Amino acid sequence: MYAAIGRQEHDKLKALVRDQLGTVGSSNHFVDLFEEVGTGRLWIWNHFGSRGFGHKTASGFINYENRDSFHSTVHGAGRIMSRTQAAGKMNWKTRTRSGGQISTEQMMQAVRDFGVELRGAGTDESPFVYRNLQEVLDAHAETIEVLHVLRPIGVCMAGANEFDPYKD
Repeated sequence: MYAAIGRQEHDKLKALVRDQLGTVGSSNHFVDLFEEVGTGRLWIWNHFGSRGFGHKTASGFINYENRDSFHSTVHGAGRIMSRTQAAGKMNWKTRTRSGGQISTEQMMQAVRDFGVELRGAGTDESPFVYRNLQEVLDAHAETIEVLHVLRPIGVCMAGANEFDPYKD
């Protein structure tokens, strides 16, 4: 594989990783804590997204002869509202946001009602913008087997006004 992508591409990816190391990014990049229902076990889940490197790496593998080696199912519950619909439009020059259907107060109340500790995040990732997870799982029942039921207890994301220089 290394010979196929070449030293120059390898070095570019290596520099990108070095610059991103230790960063989470913005938008839907997160670290979540879950409690497994029934056992009380703690699960940690992170999603740092493609942030350039992940996307380029995955695309490279997919485009190099092994499309058949990747197996996937639903990713998340699916959005029912775009980021702009939920949070409004951000003006990075003035660092102000306008419009948006979800208020910070609505989101924080919902998160408290779920019993989740939230650090960071913006209304573009609020619980109101996604389909009900159980409905999504039911729709894909023939392609998945649920092995563990997890209840979110903590979420850490970049703040609503964080700028991610690596955003795709």
